[in-house]
Formats: sequence, structure tokens, C-alpha cells
Amino acid sequence: MWDLRPVRTFVTFLLIGLSVGSIYAVAALGLVLTFKTSGIFNFAQGALGAVGAGIFYELRTRDGVPWPIALVLAVAGCGGLLGIVLERIARELATRSIASQIAATVGVLISLQAGVLVIFGTSPLTFPAYLPTASLHVAGVFVGADRIITAGVALAVLVTLTVFLRGTRTGLAMSAVVRDPELLDVTGIDPIGVRRLAWVLGTSLAALSGVLLAPSIGFNATTLTLLVVQAFGGAAIGSFSSLPLTYLGSLGLGIATALIQRYTVDVASLRGLPPSLPFVILFIVLSATPRRRLAASTLGAARSVSGTQITVTGAARVRRRAGLAAIITFLAIAPAFAGTRLPVYSEALVYVLIFMALAVLIRLSGQVSLSVLSFAAIGATTFSHAQNDAHLPWLLALIVAGMAAVPVGALIAIPAIRLPGVYLALASLGFGILLEQLVYPTSLMFGGKDRLPTRRPAVLGFDTDRGYYYLLLGAALVAAVAVVRIQTTRLGRLLRGMSDSPLALTTSGLSVGVTRLLVFAASSFLAAVAGALYGPITGGVTGGVASPFTALTSLSILAILFVAGRDVVLASFIGAMFFVLPTYARSDTLTNYYPIVFGVLVIAAALRSSGPRRPVRPAIDRPSPHSRLGRGPAKSRSQTRPLGATSPAARTGERPPRRSTRCRGAVRRPLAYPPTDPTPQKGVS
Repeated sequence: MWDLRPVRTFVTFLLIGLSVGSIYAVAALGLVLTFKTSGIFNFAQGALGAVGAGIFYELRTRDGVPWPIALVLAVAGCGGLLGIVLERIARELATRSIASQIAATVGVLISLQAGVLVIFGTSPLTFPAYLPTASLHVAGVFVGADRIITAGVALAVLVTLTVFLRGTRTGLAMSAVVRDPELLDVTGIDPIGVRRLAWVLGTSLAALSGVLLAPSIGFNATTLTLLVVQAFGGAAIGSFSSLPLTYLGSLGLGIATALIQRYTVDVASLRGLPPSLPFVILFIVLSATPRRRLAASTLGAARSVSGTQITVTGAARVRRRAGLAAIITFLAIAPAFAGTRLPVYSEALVYVLIFMALAVLIRLSGQVSLSVLSFAAIGATTFSHAQNDAHLPWLLALIVAGMAAVPVGALIAIPAIRLPGVYLALASLGFGILLEQLVYPTSLMFGGKDRLPTRRPAVLGFDTDRGYYYLLLGAALVAAVAVVRIQTTRLGRLLRGMSDSPLALTTSGLSVGVTRLLVFAASSFLAAVAGALYGPITGGVTGGVASPFTALTSLSILAILFVAGRDVVLASFIGAMFFVLPTYARSDTLTNYYPIVFGVLVIAAALRSSGPRRPVRPAIDRPSPHSRLGRGPAKSRSQTRPLGATSPAARTGERPPRRSTRCRGAVRRPLAYPPTDPTPQKGVS
């Protein structure tokens, strides 16, 4: 007699994974829909799921609204209102740099998540089941009806979107607006309306995924945000463009996660693998997928990452130097009045180094990384192991901690060489979450301990709070001088040239890949040194759920840096002060509402940032208005121009632009989004 229990267990977890993967698919389909129609990657997709779940919880649990009505109101309300708002923001971001786009959507994430936490609190709430929970006998096992319904909803969403995009005029317009919005406008279809509908649908699907996921994990804004973010892996499998591949990839991720969780539950070192699997896939796909497939999306390579370089006038340079001198003077005398809050100032100085490590990437080289705190965690844990296990001297342990992050930075530089822009940001985010969930608990880093001890140097009084504070201030000043020197040397010019035009840098005989590798190595070294200096402030570095080195905190650092300004050194000092402000104030009101206000400020700063603009079309010679009204004969070009005068197109040998043809009755509307990649592209599924 065969024992069928292993088979039944396998089928049980297979069906559970199918249900979870279906929820990932709903969120990923909405993400791909907005990305392929606007070119803006919505990092706030997880926060939108939390908002949808919060609206449903409020209506059904607290107000007693029947669940079908609450579901419709939650999905339609979140999708309709927030979808329209986000489309309006995306319209303004279309001509901004990639860094501005990422920062704005991160600002939306911060504001929405903080708003949900303010309303519902930080403790997980029980989310009552609303779908039928009766068990059905399927393939020899009992499966809940709610899981079958969830899988059916995801399949219905895929079929509906596919039929809509391929079989309706509006759906075909969504597929066409990504490539030529101007041609779509000529046919009489409003590109703005088409993209607005795409954002409404994408936001509604994000809200629906949150409502479907909350009953199985409870209602908590942070947890829902992270779990819905796992849909990024499914979107990556679909190359951020194909809806069927995105659906299948999400199902595969859900099934693989459930099966790995079943068979690795007894292996302590692999317990973090199931939740981090989507980010493993995300990083692998972005590192291995041919660039031509990813470049086929609307996010053409024509846009720069950091935006156009701003010329700094003499007066602005004087103001920046005066501001920096005032901040340094304030920090130099801070121990005189800080009292018991001196450790907060010490923490701010450490974050100056972390902000500077990120600013070097974004402001100098035009690359966006979302894993700066991961390198800080590597430095902090390596420093502790070097002190306590290897018994190295303090300074040598600090150097070892910084060097330990360099090869990891080189690993991140692999996708950076191939995929600058938003794809690099996604790859670094996936790496950061992977490191946090899979490697942090191992003996290589925190080893499952809540706290790793670290010591201060026992020389020159640095083992006191005041002495260690001045040591950190000296480290921040040394790093600032080094960054200024980099800006004025040949490497700084290479970095700015790579940010503006990597092709021009390549044609001059220089290697863009080597340059990106160098800047990633320098940034990771600086962040790791900052992490090593962080632990001795309190005598140890904390791991686990209370760790300061989380992926979501890396997103906040990017947002704060964007608001702090464009100057690398000054923005690092200002950003560090903004970051520790809630800790210094010790006010619950400020702690709760500060992220909401700050997220709005990030969005406003991104919308006001400089960036590449739409190219101005050459003027078209038109006949004289008198000839059209019959007031006189039309003059020829030879009569209206002096002898020898030619048009700019004739001087360059180019063909003159043709007058565009328009359908009768079509209304001319201003284009909200610029034409993207002008090269021929394959159709988007």
C-alpha cells in the first residue's frame, strides 16, 4: 500500500502557492499596465494595496457595510481617486529625470504608508475573512473555497485585460500610446485620457491585491507593502511588458515560494529564502535578460538619469559654502548644549556618510541605488566580527569593514553596467531585500542575535561620548573633502560625462563599465565605513526587526536626499539632519505625521526638478494668411527670402519636415507625455 501523504502535502502547498501567486499576479498586472503606458515605474504599488485593504477594513469591520459593497467601494475609490492623482503626477514626471521619477513614487509610498499607520496603528489587526471558507475536495486534498476564488479572480483579470487591450479601440490605443502618443492624438483619441484610464485600472488592481491578501496575513501597512512589492519579481519575468508572462511568472513565484517554505522549514539557514525568492528572481532576471527586451518598454534610453547639469553661479556657490560652514560650525559646538541628546548628533554624523555614499552615485554618476543601507549593514557586522572574533585593532577593523563591502558593490555594478536607470534601482532594491531576509540572520552577519557588540577606540579620549562625537565629525569632514576632490579631478569629470552621455564617454575611448565599477566600489566602501561607525555610538548594532538597516529605510534616504538639494556635500549634511529630526524631537505627533508631510515634499521637489524637456519641433513654412483670405497672391520662397538664404534643413542637407495630416474633426490637444524611444520597436503584448 503506497503512502499518499507526501503527495497530498505536495498538492496542498502547490494549491496554496497558486493562491498566493494569483494575488501577486493581480498586483503585477496593474504595475505592468501603468508602466507600459506611461514609462513611470510605480514603487508605491504595495502602499496602494495597503490603502485598499484599509478602506475595506474600515467599511466592513467598523461600519458594518456588506463585503461586496465594501469591496467595490475600496477598489473603485482607491483606483478612481488615487489613480487620477497619480496619473497627473506621472504626466508631470514624464519629462523629468529617472531619479525624479523614482523619488516621486517613493514619496507617494512614504505618504500613503504613513497615513495608513496613523489611522490604524502599527500593531497588526485581525482582518476577518469575507470570502467563503468552506473546504472543497480537490485532487485528494481539501482546499478552501476562498483560495479557488482568488485564483479565479486573477485569471479573470488576465483574460479581461487581454481581451480589452487587443479587442477594443481604447485597449489598442493603450498599446499604441507608449510608442507614438502624437500619432494617437492625430486620430482623435486623447492620449491623456488613455493613460488616465490605465492608471485607474492599475491602481484598482493594486487595491484589489491588498484586499485579497490581508485575510491571510492580517492587516498591517508595512507587511502588506512588502508583500505586494514581491509582485515586482513577476513583472520582471514578464519583462515589464507582457501580461501573460507576468501572470505565469507570478504564479510560478507563488508556487515556488510555498514549496520551498514546506521543504526548508527545518533548515535554519534557509528560512529566509521563501519570502526573498521573488527578489532573487528579480535580481537574476534584470542581470541576465538581454537589454533589448527590457529597453522595449517605454522607458527609453533617451532620458538621462540625473537630469541636465545645472550651472552654479558664483553667488550660488558662495551661498552653498556659507550654508555648509554654518552647519559645520553648529555641529562643532553641539556638545556644549546637546546634553543627553549627544548620541542623536553622533547618529546624524554617521548618516552624513551614508547620504554622501548615495549622493556620489546619484549626483555624480547618474545612477540610482536603493540598497545603500545594505552596505552599511555589511560594514557594521564585519566591524563587530573583526573586533570580537579576529581581535583586530580598531582602525584595522574599520578598514576591513569598508573593504568587505567593495566586492559586494562590484556585484551590484554588474546590472549597473548593463541596465542604468530604473532597472538598476529595481535590481538594487531586490538585492537589498534579499540580503535583509536571507543573509542578515546567518552567521556571516547578525547570526540570529539581537545585538552585536562593538567598541570605541581607547585612545585620545575617543571612548567617551564627546570624544567619539568629534571622531565622527572628523570622519564626516574627511569624507566631504575626499568627495570634493573627486568632483574636481578627472574621475569627477568622467562621472559627470557618464551621467550626461555614456555614448560620448565610450566614443572618447573610455570604459563606461569600469567607471561605474569604480564609483560603486567607492560608494559601497563609504557606506560600509558609516555602518562600522554606527555601532559604537550605543555599544552595539541591532539586528532583527529593530535593525536600522532595512530596505524601506533605504527608500526614505533616497527621498530625503532628493529634497536636500543637488550639492553632494551640503545635501548630505542637510539630509542627515532631516533624517534624525523625529528622533531628536521625541514627539509622537511629529513621528507619526512627519513621514506624510515629508512624502508630499518629495513629490513637490520631484515635480519642480530640472530634467530633459521635449524637443521643440522646427517651424513649418506656411502660406501667407493674405493668400488664404484672397487678399493677394501667395509669395514664393524666393520672393520672401533674400538671395542665398536657405532654411536650416537645407543647410544641413536634411529633408524639410512634412506638414502633418489630421483627421477631419479631430481636436488638437496638448501632449502630456513626450514621444519616447523613436526607434522601431516590437509590439507590446
